[in-house]
Amino acid sequence: MLSSKQARGLESENRGVIYVQGNLQGSERARAHQSGGTGAFSDIESKKFADPALRFDNPNPRGLSFIRFDSAFAAADNSHTVLVDSKTKLATWSKRTQKKTLNTLERVKHAVIQNPGHKVMYEFDSEEAAEAALTFIRKNGYSQYIEVGISKP
Repeated sequence: MLSSKQARGLESENRGVIYVQGNLQGSERARAHQSGGTGAFSDIESKKFADPALRFDNPNPRGLSFIRFDSAFAAADNSHTVLVDSKTKLATWSKRTQKKTLNTLERVKHAVIQNPGHKVMYEFDSEEAAEAALTFIRKNGYSQYIEVGISKP
């Protein structure tokens, strides 16, 4: 598991999954949802959450060359790796948050295109939140890059 500084300093090709030290963020409900996903784990020594991160060539030269997720696991048929971003709600409640979310979706798109064999899923803890997110993702043309799911209790 790499520190954020180590991950930013990697000089090898920007492809594949690395694990970066992270902290659970948000409300208690959000933190519980993030840490409970399939494939989520923490590092015993550092006591930090292990964020799987997908490496890619970011079109923004000042941006990071990886995107963090909450968990990762192999698909049942081992055909690809699924990177999961656990959310209680997609940030679409204002023009400002929608713009920020669209920027993130665009980075995810680039990362998925550059990493065949990897898929991204936004996983929600309610059907209502998942449906609202799916509507936003479809409306903005990202549904072929990001799947939406509902976590199992």
